[in-house]
Amino acid sequence: IVLSPKPAAAGDPVPTVTIPEGAVLKDANGNPLTDTITASLVYYPSSSATALQNFPGGLDNIIQTNGAIGAFITGGFLALEITDSHGKVAASVSGIGKQILLSVGISTQTMNPDTGNPVQVSDKLPLWSFDTKKGRGKMDATVTVTAGGSTGLQISYGTNRPSYWNLDWPPPNSCTGTSRFR
Repeated sequence: IVLSPKPAAAGDPVPTVTIPEGAVLKDANGNPLTDTITASLVYYPSSSATALQNFPGGLDNIIQTNGAIGAFITGGFLALEITDSHGKVAASVSGIGKQILLSVGISTQTMNPDTGNPVQVSDKLPLWSFDTKKGRGKMDATVTVTAGGSTGLQISYGTNRPSYWNLDWPPPNSCTGTSRFR
């Protein structure tokens, strides 16, 4: 299964989510999803003013981590939710070697605060996921920007669970890996 939304505007980056054949989607209790499966994929690219205005919580969020105050600098936000016709929500994917693959286009206008230049191939970008039960984001990985995707720049990431993901740089020198949004 390959999911890829239409861009909001010409030139906007486009994500692609691939769920491999043979993957078993399970809810939080470990029960497989059955019958009709529905997937919802939402992407807010950093290059779209409309997307940034609709970004969950807004992008004018000021966060405090370990006493330091700052704001995330975003490369984009991706939300994937998968449900079945019984209302079960996918919390994980299982199967030998089975992972959901995220390929997310990055706007060439995105500024990398670590370099002070537009993002380019080989730049590193923190990838955060969100735990809806705990109400916290956590850094899952540092991903590398590669050539490809709808804009010529993308990141790819394999995961065993649907989530909300932010491609965000934390406030300089102030974030230890967890943030709480209200």
